[in-house]
Amino acid sequence: MGDIFDLLIGEISATHEFAKPYIKLLEELALKMEIIYLEGNHDFNLARFFQRVKIFNLQEQPLKLNLHTSKGKNTDFKNSFITLAHGDIFLSPPLQFALKSLRNHYLL
Repeated sequence: MGDIFDLLIGEISATHEFAKPYIKLLEELALKMEIIYLEGNHDFNLARFFQRVKIFNLQEQPLKLNLHTSKGKNTDFKNSFITLAHGDIFLSPPLQFALKSLRNHYLL
């Protein structure tokens, strides 16, 4: 749900080294199952790091996902879904603006 890393910002190379082994592990795991990564306020602009992990930035959140069982669609939950999002989408508009500004490529 985001904030997996204390700080990982795509444009700031000083934040990359610590995360490399974890990025590699997530990519390896994504060979076996779908991995969805919801960017947060500690980790953003991450698409450049991942080939197989599906990255969703804050503008693409919340995600609306249909419920399934491991054997396919679960008829008990027909037309049921869950919504996933990092908590930042629920912040006040001024805070959202401030955090969006921090993610701006030109400011980084």
